[in-house]
Amino acid sequence: MVSSDIGPTPSGDTSEGHPQNTGTFPRFFRKLVRERDNLPLIQAVAKCTLLPAETFGLTGKGRLMEGADADLVIWDLDRITDRADFPGIGRPDAPPEGIGYVIVNGRIVVQNNRILKGVLPGKTIQVKSTGNRNLSQAG
Repeated sequence: MVSSDIGPTPSGDTSEGHPQNTGTFPRFFRKLVRERDNLPLIQAVAKCTLLPAETFGLTGKGRLMEGADADLVIWDLDRITDRADFPGIGRPDAPPEGIGYVIVNGRIVVQNNRILKGVLPGKTIQVKSTGNRNLSQAG
């Protein structure tokens, strides 16, 4: 399962953040799928979508099907790359390349590789721990 445990900095200034904020998933696809050919594309997509949804019991996430949340990322495998770097070396909030659109709950939030300001259709998802599963062992 691919994930990033990074969130906003205490000040909220994205230039102080960590490159994982914008680079985790583009880097995963660029390196492990395109450059190294370690994973088939469908398996890599499942590690970023279906596996986390199943692990956390998010029934409306992780699949393209009628009745599921309309969350989609439209991207180009030949172009996807992370550009973020650590503060002092580069921009930790540099947007990745190769992501044409991101759609959340049916609304476009990224168009032509640019975040649309003021479009915030997402919602916080809270998962209650049952204490029965060691998530570090998942997937």
